[in-house]
Amino acid sequence: MSPSAPAPLFVIGIWRSGTSLLYALLNQHPDIALLYEGEAALLRPAFWGGNKSDWQERWNFWNGALERHQIQVGKLPQAVPDLQTAYAAVCRQYAESRNAAIWGDNTTFLNPNSSSSLRPGAS
Repeated sequence: MSPSAPAPLFVIGIWRSGTSLLYALLNQHPDIALLYEGEAALLRPAFWGGNKSDWQERWNFWNGALERHQIQVGKLPQAVPDLQTAYAAVCRQYAESRNAAIWGDNTTFLNPNSSSSLRPGAS
């Protein structure tokens, strides 16, 4: 892996386990930009059936993550083939807005393996 393309960073845990504190500490680093509870994995059903052109609206309606992180929807791809592509586009834009190289999310999942399906190229 090249230094210009670091892997995403996920802070995952169950409720009341300290993920918000760890997120806050990590997010203070200038090279790290994590979404706060983007909960993209919960949007998987919105992407069933192929390209979705209304994915930004659906995600923002779900939890306001795009507005909360001041994501410029006009700079995101309109139609995306899958959740991984949409998620990476949002996280990368957020990281770029903070001049950070490492992007990711803080979220509460009961299954830590859920995040692996959000990484671009993951099956």
